[in-house]
Amino acid sequence: MSEKVLAKLTVEDFDRFWEVFRTRGAEQRAAFGSRGSTVFRNRDKENEVWIIFDWEPAALQDFLKDSTSQEIMRSAGVLGAPESQVVEEVGQHLA
Repeated sequence: MSEKVLAKLTVEDFDRFWEVFRTRGAEQRAAFGSRGSTVFRNRDKENEVWIIFDWEPAALQDFLKDSTSQEIMRSAGVLGAPESQVVEEVGQHLA
């Protein structure tokens, strides 16, 4: 069963990050069981990225420890280790 994982990271260049994230990164995440993600960028800090993953937290940790995953993140310009937290959706409100 997958859960929602909220991750925050800083990147050198968003365009470079986005290109790697949606290609090589997507293939690598899928190999570790990711079921998808939604990416957000801070409007005031363009190099600050927030991602909501649909992913089993243990599989995410395996992904983060994997040497190929680390190389892909470096090639995407990710600075430092991403911060992540399992989050629980409690509802939506339309107003």
